[in-house]
Amino acid sequence: MKNYKNEEIKFNGCPACAYSNHEFNLPCGIAYESNNFILSQDWELPIEGFFVISPKRHIEKLSELTVSEKSELFEIIDKSADTINLVTDKITGIISNSIMKVCVDYAKISMDE
Repeated sequence: MKNYKNEEIKFNGCPACAYSNHEFNLPCGIAYESNNFILSQDWELPIEGFFVISPKRHIEKLSELTVSEKSELFEIIDKSADTINLVTDKITGIISNSIMKVCVDYAKISMDE
């Protein structure tokens, strides 16, 4: 398997299990890690705002998660969504303020001429 930098990733067995056991590192790094899950960007195709939540134990279906693991999974989803929204709102505010400043500065220059 190769990562998005076209570097070969070597592991044995399940890639998610190997990653959760820290058998290899990825350029994107780990955004969050608990005893049960790892949150990171997709190692093959990192997309801004898109994250992968990998369980640290091998499962084939979500129904194999325990009740507490399911609860933790949805807590991670909620916190991740809140964080992405917060960052997006801040970036949007910075861009809006910058555009407004440019417009005001341009208007001042235009009025002075």
